[in-house]
Amino acid sequence: MAAHQIYFHLTWSTHRRMPMIDGPTRNFLDGFFRRTIIQERVTLVALAFLRSHVHLLVRCAPRIDLGHLVQLLKGGSSYAASRRPDNRLGLRWNRQYSVTSVSPKLLQAAIDYIEGQNRRHPDEMVHTLKSEPGKPLRLSAVPHWAHSSECGQQGETITSDPPLETIA
Repeated sequence: MAAHQIYFHLTWSTHRRMPMIDGPTRNFLDGFFRRTIIQERVTLVALAFLRSHVHLLVRCAPRIDLGHLVQLLKGGSSYAASRRPDNRLGLRWNRQYSVTSVSPKLLQAAIDYIEGQNRRHPDEMVHTLKSEPGKPLRLSAVPHWAHSSECGQQGETITSDPPLETIA
């Protein structure tokens, strides 16, 4: 087991909190964030997308440059998403972001908080066709993620939104 268990809850919003994250943008961001986080040798613990903001819970090494990680996630995703043909809304982030350290003792509470974002902000749900009604999408490649010794190892819980009832 690693000697460190360093967790951070990151969140940021779209420019002027405008609802810029639709289904295709959410799907793009999901892949982009995962690839970037793996490249930076960080473990994704939980992730939630809403129409105007995102929440990430990550585990990382003691020497992580959080500012650089956020720059890669925000700047890179905005640049790439805004150039996609299926992105009709554009994607711009506010300059600010929030980062809070999370104690291993409070880890489950932080996960529950992120997984509960759709209940907290029902008007900001991003509708996709990935999850079953009433169930968050959970992807756990390594069920014992909290005990992994490698920061770059996969084993995350991803929160998705309820599927569309009807397709227009």
